[in-house]
Parts: sequence; C-alpha cells; structure tokens
Amino acid sequence: MKVLITASGGGHTAYAIAVGMRLRGVADLVFVVRRGDRLSKARIRRLLGASVKIVETMEGRGPFDPFYKMVPGLSTSFARLLTHRNLEADIAICTGHNHSIPPCIASWLRGSYVVSLEAVDRFVTRGRAISALSHISAFVALQWPEQRLLYDRGLLVGPVYEDPLYEAWDGGYILVTGGTYGHKPLFDALLKAGVTGVVLQAGERLYERYSSIKGWKVLKYAVDFHRLVAGARIVVTHQGVTAVTAALGYGKPVVIAYNPEFRLAAGPRDALLLGRRLGAPVILDPSPENVVDALERAKTPRKISVKGADLLAKAITSLEPR
Repeated sequence: MKVLITASGGGHTAYAIAVGMRLRGVADLVFVVRRGDRLSKARIRRLLGASVKIVETMEGRGPFDPFYKMVPGLSTSFARLLTHRNLEADIAICTGHNHSIPPCIASWLRGSYVVSLEAVDRFVTRGRAISALSHISAFVALQWPEQRLLYDRGLLVGPVYEDPLYEAWDGGYILVTGGTYGHKPLFDALLKAGVTGVVLQAGERLYERYSSIKGWKVLKYAVDFHRLVAGARIVVTHQGVTAVTAALGYGKPVVIAYNPEFRLAAGPRDALLLGRRLGAPVILDPSPENVVDALERAKTPRKISVKGADLLAKAITSLEPR
C-alpha cells in the first residue's frame, strides 16, 4: 500500500507526522510539503527517517496574500502535478490548507482514495480545504463529536496529535508560540504586561522584531519543538494542534490566544469550544490584563484517553482496494 500525506506546515505537518508514525512499516509513505518549507522537511525526516520520500509542491496562497491569488496559484500547482509520478498512491490523506488540494485531486484522478482530516480547532466552521475535498473523500476524519454536524460522511476518530517524545518536567519557563506565522497581538500584550521567563518561538516573519527582548529567549523555530513543550511550566499558543499536544500529550497547563489576524482560520467560537474541551482559558482580546489573568487561571488539563491517530490509521488501512 502506498499512502500520500500532505504536510502543509505547522499543525498540518503535525497531523501528517502523527498519522505517518502509525502507518510506518505498514505502507510506503510519501509526504507532500510546501516548496521551501525546510522546517516541515526537517521534522518529518527527524521523526520518520532520513530516507523518507518528500515531494515539494506550490501552495495557492499564503495567509497574508489576497484571496484572488488562490485560483491561479492552485491552477498552476495542479497543472504541474498531473504528470508527477510520485502522486500515484492508493490513498491520499489531506491534512488541510489550500496547498493540499491539488496533490489530493491529482492523486484521486489517478484512482486513489482521498481521506480528509478536519482540524482540531473546528467546531462550528469547516476548514475550506477539507470542505472542498469532502465531496471526493472516502470519509472525513473528525476529531470531536461536535464535528459530526459539519459533515455527512464523517468518521469520529478523536484528537490527532503527535506522541510525546520526552517525559514532562518543569523548566520554570512560559513557552509562547503563535504558530508558523507568529501572533503579534499576543506577543505585544505579553511584552506590555512585563511577563518574564518567556521562551518565545516567534516564527520567521516576526523573529527580528522580538529577538532582542531582555529576559526572553527568542527562537525563529525549533525542529525539536517537543523538548520545549516538555519543559514548559505553561504553554501559551493560538488555537490548534500545539495546544492539544501540550495539554493531552504532555499534561501541560495551556492558554489559548485567538488570533484575529488570520481571517480564514477557525473563529472565536471555535477557539472557546477548544478551550472548554481542554480546560484551558481562552484569550479573545489579547490585552496585557487579559493575558495576565489567563496565565493565573491556567491549570492542569483534563485527560482524554482516545488517540485519534491510532483510529485514523486503522480506518485508512481498512479501505478496500479500488
């Protein structure tokens, strides 16, 4: 069995790795990453082996690009992928992002199944890529029962996140991350509030802006991100898979900071419902006062025993040959 998995950066790559780890040794894996995404390639190779096959393809648009760039970007990517032999697979797994649409459709046109995974922070709104591909998907993997209302052909598997790589410990610092592109309103609020003992993963876009802050350790990104999570006293992050990995994988107190900069991402109600599931305070307005209050309210998260990656891998390998 050959399985293609899209790994479009950030949480999308985390999903891809989580599922890929379960399918390793059972299927031949091909990961599809965005062109130039060195971090995703490094993380995949570190956890699944240096010889794992990785294909780079174009994305339709970035998060700060105007929407009109989507159509020509996806069209160009799709045209190039129609003749790409590495996209011939038995199953193509979409983990979200516009980048994942062309390779999954190209693989489907060659006769593969498509399996789509809805994001962990979607409760009342659909992810656009998953919604688009749901019509050709064998099933849409759902991470929460609430997502059953979003899709007719949904299969509940539970939260999908990477297994812990380290024992949790208390390094005394607050780990702050805003995802691949950073979270400027959150970072500014922490700075204005005078919060110290911060380890900040700022991302490529915002690193230079915050790199010289006294009392903070600032990184662009970390290939071994799990080590940072394992040693954190509290993890402050946007809504997404990092919050789930920290809470459910490492048992860390989590604060979720909704990021209004990403208009096409999950909305504030989705963020509140994720916070309720994890027992994490949610910041909708990242003012200094709200950030300090959320840090004081952060507590050990609720335990959830179901591991969605296990059930998703089992469902994938159970698909009958076409």
